[in-house]
Amino acid sequence: MKTPLLLSLVGCLGPAESITKIGGHVLVDTRGQAGADATAIGGRHGLQFGAAVYGRQLTREGDPNRYLGFGGDVLLRTSVIGLFSPDDHTLEHWFDFGAEAGAGGGAAYPTRFIAEGHGYAGAWVDIGLWTGDAYPALELAVRREVEGSPWNDQTLFSIGVSWVHRTKVGAFTLRD
Repeated sequence: MKTPLLLSLVGCLGPAESITKIGGHVLVDTRGQAGADATAIGGRHGLQFGAAVYGRQLTREGDPNRYLGFGGDVLLRTSVIGLFSPDDHTLEHWFDFGAEAGAGGGAAYPTRFIAEGHGYAGAWVDIGLWTGDAYPALELAVRREVEGSPWNDQTLFSIGVSWVHRTKVGAFTLRD
């Protein structure tokens, strides 16, 4: 309990960068199921919040068929470099990594619409592709997703591209 609180407080100190990311990803799991998502993420001081919409294949235990599921997620990301980088965010621009957790839900259509809900945790890496405050980045991620019944849990790998925009932000003060 103390560690997440400490990380949150460390992220509030000193000057930082505000970050916005809009991206799309291809999703593949260990069974060869495919899908895609689109994300919008914003953050500051190494903490990022976002939302995603997705469409992907789902399976059920004992059923050889794959079903199209669609829905939305909310997510929280922490940037290891962003949390502990005091003033200079140059490394973050070219290489950033961290942890991610989220939850969401939607529906799938085997014979009728069936609800689909899940929670997940994983890791991500962003690689900046050129200089400037606005630039494309290659995004790689892996996450373990725990699905609600009757859907199978899955490990998802994603690769995608996002448009990143960074803005310098002053230090936090009590007047903020």
